[in-house]
Amino acid sequence: MDVLISNFNSYETSKLLTCKLFFNWLDKITLDKHDENKLEGYKLGKSSSTLYFHDRFMQKKNNLFSAENANEGILHVIFYLALFISNKTPDFFAIDNIETALNPKLCRSLIKELTKLSQERGKQAIVTTHNPAILDGLNLHDDSQRLFEVYRTDEGATEVRRIKFKKGVSAKNLKLSEMWMEGLLGAVPNSF
Repeated sequence: MDVLISNFNSYETSKLLTCKLFFNWLDKITLDKHDENKLEGYKLGKSSSTLYFHDRFMQKKNNLFSAENANEGILHVIFYLALFISNKTPDFFAIDNIETALNPKLCRSLIKELTKLSQERGKQAIVTTHNPAILDGLNLHDDSQRLFEVYRTDEGATEVRRIKFKKGVSAKNLKLSEMWMEGLLGAVPNSF
């Protein structure tokens, strides 16, 4: 991730800073290409990461910390944003269990941001999840955003079914996450 971000142009760097929307404590992100911060004791000896965060709530003399000392959630978010922002990443890729290390509200906001970036940057992604909050970031009335249920038949064959609303039909005051949890969309095990 460090290598990818260190090669961002100014537009890509400014887009990456949208992650500040998700983390109110984040002041800025820096890359220390010459490892000067490591020499000052900001990270452990074997670390190869050059990524650092500045916390806006901490005292300025102590507000810098390395990626190893960061919350795993911010690392995931920055990685996902970098995938969608960079012109060096593939136009088509997959992310498994995108909700890992993220709180539900962040999941919803992240998916909304990633769908915007996807259209803006010409990216297409397949995303898997087990967290209903991810669905609340989708707009199934936009044909470029699609939701699929992947399941096994009684015979063990894998099947895929697209979930979509018919024209003029809405979620009837239910969020997609609520519909999923109520079993209205499928993709919920019948065994419990």
